[in-house]
Amino acid sequence: MSGIWPFFNSSFSNATINKILAEIDLDQQHLTSKPLDLQSVDPPASPPSNLTASRLLQTIQENDHLQQSMLESSNQPIERPHFNVSLFNKLIDQPNLLDEINLAKNQKLISYVTQPEVLETLIEYILVSISLSRDRSVCDPGHSIFEGENNVDVESEEQPKELDKYERALQRSVTASEVTLLLSSNIAPILFGDSSLLEKLWSGFFDRDVEEFFHPCKAVHSDDDSETEQEPTGEGTSLEDQPFKQTHNVTLFNNFLKLIDSLATANMNELMNFIRFQQKSALITDQFLKFVPQSPTICDLLVRLISTDKPYNPNGLIDILMDQNLILNLLKLVKIYYLEHHVQDNLCNLLNGIVGISSNVGFWEDSTQQQLNEFGEPLDPEQASAARANNPNIGPNDLTRQLVSRKCVLEMLDVLINYGHYGLVTVVSVVIEVIRKNNSDYDEFDWMQSVEAVVFDEEEEDEGTERMTRNLPNSRDPIYLGVMLKLFSIHLDEIKDNYLTEKYYKLNTVHELQSSLGEKIEPLGYERFKVMELVAELLHCSNMILMNKSSKLDYLMYKRDLWRDVKKTESLVMDALNDAINHDITKPMEKISLEDSSATVSSPSGEEFVKLPLDMSIGNFFKLRLLQTSCIPLIILKLHKFPWNNFMHNVVFDLVQQIFNGRLANWDEDRASNQEETRYDDNLSLNKVLIWSLFGDYEAFDLNEYECDEEYPGFFNLPNYILYCFNYSEEYESKHNFKLGYMGHLTLIAEEIHKFQNYVENFGMTREDQTFDVLKDDNDVTNPYYLKSSFYIFNSLFDKLFESTQFNGWIEFINTRLKEINAMYNKVLGNPAELSDSVMGEDEEDVSSTPMMSDRSVILLDNGDSEEFRNELEVIEGEEQDVDGGDLRPMTEEEGDRGRRK
Repeated sequence: MSGIWPFFNSSFSNATINKILAEIDLDQQHLTSKPLDLQSVDPPASPPSNLTASRLLQTIQENDHLQQSMLESSNQPIERPHFNVSLFNKLIDQPNLLDEINLAKNQKLISYVTQPEVLETLIEYILVSISLSRDRSVCDPGHSIFEGENNVDVESEEQPKELDKYERALQRSVTASEVTLLLSSNIAPILFGDSSLLEKLWSGFFDRDVEEFFHPCKAVHSDDDSETEQEPTGEGTSLEDQPFKQTHNVTLFNNFLKLIDSLATANMNELMNFIRFQQKSALITDQFLKFVPQSPTICDLLVRLISTDKPYNPNGLIDILMDQNLILNLLKLVKIYYLEHHVQDNLCNLLNGIVGISSNVGFWEDSTQQQLNEFGEPLDPEQASAARANNPNIGPNDLTRQLVSRKCVLEMLDVLINYGHYGLVTVVSVVIEVIRKNNSDYDEFDWMQSVEAVVFDEEEEDEGTERMTRNLPNSRDPIYLGVMLKLFSIHLDEIKDNYLTEKYYKLNTVHELQSSLGEKIEPLGYERFKVMELVAELLHCSNMILMNKSSKLDYLMYKRDLWRDVKKTESLVMDALNDAINHDITKPMEKISLEDSSATVSSPSGEEFVKLPLDMSIGNFFKLRLLQTSCIPLIILKLHKFPWNNFMHNVVFDLVQQIFNGRLANWDEDRASNQEETRYDDNLSLNKVLIWSLFGDYEAFDLNEYECDEEYPGFFNLPNYILYCFNYSEEYESKHNFKLGYMGHLTLIAEEIHKFQNYVENFGMTREDQTFDVLKDDNDVTNPYYLKSSFYIFNSLFDKLFESTQFNGWIEFINTRLKEINAMYNKVLGNPAELSDSVMGEDEEDVSSTPMMSDRSVILLDNGDSEEFRNELEVIEGEEQDVDGGDLRPMTEEEGDRGRRK
């Protein structure tokens, strides 16, 4: 009973499959019993001992000749003497084959399928079906994939239906693909041991045209604005009406990618050896990028493979992708305006995925440092290794360093300025992700010591040798965002002209949309919104401490990059020439020193130093460019023009909040107590000028396009604009009975200004103090606006706000309407103290006796952690304690019935 009942023995869960396996065993035994098998040939008998020397020599020669002939016959190609195609097709046609492998774990079946001959046939079926699904004529009708009758009928409700031989062949290929995927861990040693099988499978997919797997994508090329579509090759268009064949190749392609992922999990080092060998015939970057626009699965696979190149266990994949310019080629694809939005989604997800696994989370620290678990206990070596392996984050690397390099940033700017469309969304998303994942304020890295280490002479041996060489440049250094921020600052006016001014309407056709309010409104559009978001995020970047160091430190960072390139090139040449280093390669190293202040040195990779036109930090230069381009007024003035776009309102609030909460002054209280941290500081602090610009001397606004002042560019009156928006909303409310959509964020912006006014007021009361005497500058009158001293700026703001009538309307608004709004917003929901007499009405006496009017304090919207919940109830001896009208004793059954009758 137990031999056939499936619950007693899982290997007999499918009797048909086991019957076929038994037939295969008998067939193999029959074939191996033939004299062809070398093992069946008896070894030559040992020569008799009484042979003469000449006869013994003749016998040995005859035996050698026999063995040689046997060996030659065994090396001749044999058409699978122990492989029966008919039985194999009969087995692969079984509907429960995959369940038998995955669930029943039939070891006999698994052993058969993982034989090299069977595995080779599975791969052959997969590759043949790719062409067969598109064109039946490309496959020989006598191919083994067609052999055999219809082993399993597909039963319908009416009558059994016999499968067409082409459909049966395609089904067999899908099953073959699923089998290889299920047994990926079992077949990994075979594929890595015999690389020809893996190479056949790899090239069988990657060397084909994209159109064999995916429909061609329509693209509009910006050069001639012509719409082009690449037609699919082949003659299989007659099969497009059959859904099974449309998705057949995509299914096989995704299964192949999953198989590669499984092989990487099984043995990444062996897979990397195979990939290195493949680079002689085809570059992996070209193979992957060919499918990236159409396949999100290959994007996920590439990120997954990159995440295996750990800093403590590198496998060299990042170096290969770097040498083949993966990032630069991806950005070139972004320029193409594909009509299908999923193409840009794939590119964006791939770039963001690479950035996401390259966060600056202390991976440049010593890898031997002991790791702790969530309880603060040290991890044993196995747990620490597992924790590192399961963490997809690999830290900063050369791929993200290339992304923020001069060449790649110029490509991104080209997309922003000259191409736009979905490519702009991709570029902005990537820039935002890079800034958020590489905030230098969180770098556990000594930047000062690292840049000064470039002058260290490795030939000198002193006490500081070990300390200095520890921070020498390497591929896992944190990412420096200075080059990216400089280039965006320089080209900010072009971005502003194209997307924040009236020029946008000349370059684009904007159609009004019907709103739910019954009126037509102008949409902001994804391009303008993303540009506003970009400006706000670049302002975040400009506030990083490292971005507010002097230009001297910026140049030292560039020299550190030179040293990294030189050391990388030097190591490669060292391996090739065995200490015979070319003089031209070592020459740039001689120029790297603190004393050399020239900006003409370029790295071997061609990266030139980007010099700012003014001697100030990068962060201050970006803020200066915000003023010169009037970006902030142009963004804020869109509040009333797009009153229902809350996403944009949030960006405006974020922009204003950053300005008012940034560094206000550069006096001693703002300086670090550790003087080592103040090295290379730029004490200009242009954030105070940005704040000053928001209190300009303008009473009215050109609501169509902002006109900036030549002497004070970018200055405008934010408080007066808020008053305008409030009044505009009240007029709209009087006509439509509801406020405009920006009122919530507008109130928050007003609160930020009000908080800053308190700061200015405190300054006015102490401005004669000795602390501020050092801030006075005799040249404030003649200095340009961006060089005004802190004392001049805050003194000017105090005079405007508190000693003149220029802002009387704003002061009145704060003391009346804004105070009323805050009082309304700060009311506690359900507070009994707010109950009015009109609400009580006739039940006033009953209401007063309810627990709500008790003298005990009311706790509302609490999570139970309040002190009130932890206080014990006072119990008076001999009396039943009544708290807030509630009886603590349990209700009797009689009282319960009485209550229910009521």
